[in-house]
Amino acid sequence: MVRDADRTNFSRTFKYLIVMQFLGRGIPFIVNTWMVRHVSVEDYALYAIKFHVFITVILFLSREGYRQACMRMDIFSYGALNGDNVVKLMKTTWWIIPRGIIITLLACTYTLWSEALSFSHPIAKAYLVIGFSCMLELLAEPLYILSQNLHLLELRLIVETAATILRCLTTYILIVKDTGMEKGLVFAFSQVAYGVCLFFGYWSYFLLFRVFKISALFPFRRVLRNNICPCRGGDQMDDDKQLSSMCDTFNYQSFWKFFLQEGEKIILMFFDTPYNQAVYGLIDKFGSLVVRVVFLPFEESSYTTFASLEELIANFATGKLGCQLTGPRENQDQEVRKLPFRSTEAYLVDWY
Repeated sequence: MVRDADRTNFSRTFKYLIVMQFLGRGIPFIVNTWMVRHVSVEDYALYAIKFHVFITVILFLSREGYRQACMRMDIFSYGALNGDNVVKLMKTTWWIIPRGIIITLLACTYTLWSEALSFSHPIAKAYLVIGFSCMLELLAEPLYILSQNLHLLELRLIVETAATILRCLTTYILIVKDTGMEKGLVFAFSQVAYGVCLFFGYWSYFLLFRVFKISALFPFRRVLRNNICPCRGGDQMDDDKQLSSMCDTFNYQSFWKFFLQEGEKIILMFFDTPYNQAVYGLIDKFGSLVVRVVFLPFEESSYTTFASLEELIANFATGKLGCQLTGPRENQDQEVRKLPFRSTEAYLVDWY
């Protein structure tokens, strides 16, 4: 049985997050230190500013609102996984994919038009390849959100560390081999390697270990059934609307948060020289290394812990009364599954 203490354990969450930040920032720090001696100012400005803003536009605007909203949702009920809540979560997170496709197409179209690039230009190809890598990351996003709700921190540590190492190795090998490839394409293919590792990492875990049934990960049949016969959806349809409304609110906030967070890079990209862009990119990556490694885990672990505590308190306040009124649920066909990378057991309800 999943213990609620594990889900609200600040020290456990912080421990894994600080290791992830140390590896995720430290390994690229070493590669960047080496890379600045082997690329031109223009190439480094392209990597540190333009590509960074392009990737952030697609990923941040596509998924940030859903991440913030879905982390506030509790998929557990009295220490056991609630099948209806899992379906509700997955139905909502899959909307990230069409949203990401639209934003990716708009970002690619605007970038190629604003820089007057033809499709045959190497930089244009690099932007398109990066757009493809972003879609790979977004295809893994529903399972990333599910793993975060399950607090599978070990899984995230392994997958993201492997993806970071693979991206850095790809960059290093393509530059050292001196294949004659444009540096923009080198950075783009390294980003693809990162996206591929995330995609296969999360999907392999949930499919190979069969943590959930396929019908839970792809709840489209249930969506269609509720649309054909809404009366069968019941209160769940109302819950879906509440979660969707919360996602819309956070998506609106993420739009403004993006400009506050990346505004200086956007200004540099449009109004400054490649040399100043490269200098700023170098200082930004190196100067903020310690701050991000130390304080970002505090922010994320605090948000995760208190979001879970809020749900647990609400469930305790309302759940006890509900049990008194309705009595215990009977005749449920439950399958006990062991979640890899966890030390506790969770119960998965067979709701079909």
